[in-house]
Amino acid sequence: MNTQTYWLTTLRTATLLVILIPLGSGCTALQTGSSLGMQSSHLAEGTEGDASAQVATISLEVRPAGRREPEMQQLPLHETMHVQDLLEQTGLTRRFRRMELHLMRPTGADMAKMRVQFSHQAGRVDPLFDYALRPGDHVVVIEDTSTVLDDMLQSLNPLASARRN
Repeated sequence: MNTQTYWLTTLRTATLLVILIPLGSGCTALQTGSSLGMQSSHLAEGTEGDASAQVATISLEVRPAGRREPEMQQLPLHETMHVQDLLEQTGLTRRFRRMELHLMRPTGADMAKMRVQFSHQAGRVDPLFDYALRPGDHVVVIEDTSTVLDDMLQSLNPLASARRN
C-alpha cells in the first residue's frame, strides 16, 4: 500500500509538471487567449473594411553603420512569423552579413528587451533565439561592421567577449 501511494503521488506530480512547464515558459501554442489567436478571430468577425484597421503590425528599426538616422518601418504581422522570417522577408539577411538584433516586447507599461543571437557563419538567427513575433513588437537591427580579424582578436581576449555580452 505504501508503494502504491508513492507511485500515485509521483504520477500526479509529473502530470502537473507536464501541464505547467509549457504554460509557464511562454509557449504560445498552448496559450488559449494569446494575442495572435484573438487577432485572427477579430478579423474573421469584422467586415472587409474593418479588417484593414484590425491588422496586427510590428515595427522594424534598421540602424545601418555610418548613418545617424535609423530606418523605421511598420510591417504587417503574419500568423506564425518569427524573427528569422522577418529578416528574410525584408531582405536584411542579404543586406547585412553581420548584425546585432534586439526584440523589444511590450509588457504592460514597459518594454522588455530580448537579445536575439544572429550567427554570421550560418547567416541566420540561432533557433533558440528565433522568437515568435507578437503584435506591438519592435525589432531593432544594428549593422555589425566587425570582420574576421576582429573575431580572431576577440577570441584571444576572453574578457572582451564577456564585456560585450
